[in-house]
Amino acid sequence: MEGCFARSSKSIWAGFKRNQGSKAIQGISFDMSRTEYIDLNPCAFANMRNMRYLEFYCSNYNEKNENKVHVSKGLDSVFNELRYLHWYGCPFKSLQSNVNPEHLVILRMQDSNVEQLWNGVMQLVNLKEIDLSGSKHLISCPDLSGACNLEILDLGQCTSLLEISSSLQYLSKLDSLYLNGCKSLRGLPDCFSGLKSLRYLNMFGCSYLKMLPDMSCYIEHFDLSETAIEELSPAIENLSKLVVLSLHKCSRLKSLPSNICKLKSLEHLCLSYCPKIDKLPDEIGILESLKTLDVVETAIREVPSSIVHLNNLETNGLKDVVEDVLQKLESLATLWTKQPYKKHVKNLPWASICFPGNGRCHIVSGNFGYPPRDHVKPPYSVKSDHVYIGSDHLMYPRDTGDLCYNNLVTFQFYIVDRAGQRRIECCNVKSCGVRLMYAQDLGKSNGSFSFGEREDEPQPKRLKSI
Repeated sequence: MEGCFARSSKSIWAGFKRNQGSKAIQGISFDMSRTEYIDLNPCAFANMRNMRYLEFYCSNYNEKNENKVHVSKGLDSVFNELRYLHWYGCPFKSLQSNVNPEHLVILRMQDSNVEQLWNGVMQLVNLKEIDLSGSKHLISCPDLSGACNLEILDLGQCTSLLEISSSLQYLSKLDSLYLNGCKSLRGLPDCFSGLKSLRYLNMFGCSYLKMLPDMSCYIEHFDLSETAIEELSPAIENLSKLVVLSLHKCSRLKSLPSNICKLKSLEHLCLSYCPKIDKLPDEIGILESLKTLDVVETAIREVPSSIVHLNNLETNGLKDVVEDVLQKLESLATLWTKQPYKKHVKNLPWASICFPGNGRCHIVSGNFGYPPRDHVKPPYSVKSDHVYIGSDHLMYPRDTGDLCYNNLVTFQFYIVDRAGQRRIECCNVKSCGVRLMYAQDLGKSNGSFSFGEREDEPQPKRLKSI
């Protein structure tokens, strides 16, 4: 029978042990998670001259996988017809010379021992995908100038990778580039702007990457999370098709360029855990397509008034942000119990958190006056539904030294004018509530407040509704 395809792990394993094969076999798919270790004889594929599909894979992704097909004496067989080569954990340091890559369409060697895929230029006009993800010994990206039809290049988690070849400039059809987790990568070639098909670029966790070249204006998904970049190039405005921009945990990023507001296609902007970001661009409201804006754990203290025009912002995640804010208020309550009651009352910060419209932005600002106020003021201009969260640590009688107050306390929620004298009836409070802030034992206070939690301090417990 011509065109045989072998899938049974038991029969394949038995054939390998007996060094038996047939020229009729054109494909082998071998699940290594279901068998024992195999050391192939150099002649194991000697009779399989028409092999087009060769796959050694692991189907059980929930366990620690490893390569179980070894070739301690190498392979003598010549593979001239291979279209598909997938060898998880491939033991070779490079693509073997007995593999003719001329017809290769897909090459996958995840978690392999490959150090350098090949030397020089290889003519690979049929190759569409290279996946070397997790190959921790890979030092350099091969010359890809002969792979002009390549669409996917996955070098994610190649932790020893030092550089990317400038031959990328010849990959006019490259759609997706994965460099996530390349912790040794320190720079990129200056050729990305010419990649007219590049839509997806993942650089998550390139922790030594400080600067970026100009990027292709066709990118739609750009992940720079956990990189060492300090600023975005003004050329960011040229990414007119950008839909997703993630800057999560870019701890050195100082600010956003104002021209980021020209990205009319941007739908998702993540700035979470960027501690140096203290403001948003004034014109952020013109990002008409923006759906999610994540600024959790930033230094932002106020938001531009234009943010009320972000009508497409979704409410998903708002609850988590509110809970995060409430935990910070609990830390404030704890700090308050550590302060001398009168001496530092003017220096103790309070919180005013506002979620404009359906957004997720929050501001934290203001200081207590003295004597204590019995009301808190929302923002001066409200053009849409808001969520407002305030805190007051001075709701105690002035003659109480132990900060205990056992009498009944009542609350009223309503909106007043700037002077706090006249009630505004045209705006209604849709819902309201009160939570008690329970001080936690966070150790000895240093008399200062920070919105970032210290690693040596236990975290506040989640608050309970009352």
